[in-house]
Amino acid sequence: MKVFDKFLTQDGFDLWWLHDSDNQIKIYEDDLYYDEHNFLEACEDIVLSGEEYVNYAIDDETIEGWEKQLLFNQ
Repeated sequence: MKVFDKFLTQDGFDLWWLHDSDNQIKIYEDDLYYDEHNFLEACEDIVLSGEEYVNYAIDDETIEGWEKQLLFNQ
């Protein structure tokens, strides 16, 4: 299961973190997004694929829109 997450750096920047649910500790460079747009695209692909996920970073309205699109496409 994928986790949509983000955290604030010490210098005030957002970092978006797309990681597996079994990895809550190690931060791998390949799991980080420095650009919100690319992070949202990756998360949208996961939602539209039907894969399970946990969301801590994206507003509910955005997720609900993707889920409606998934239902419409089925």
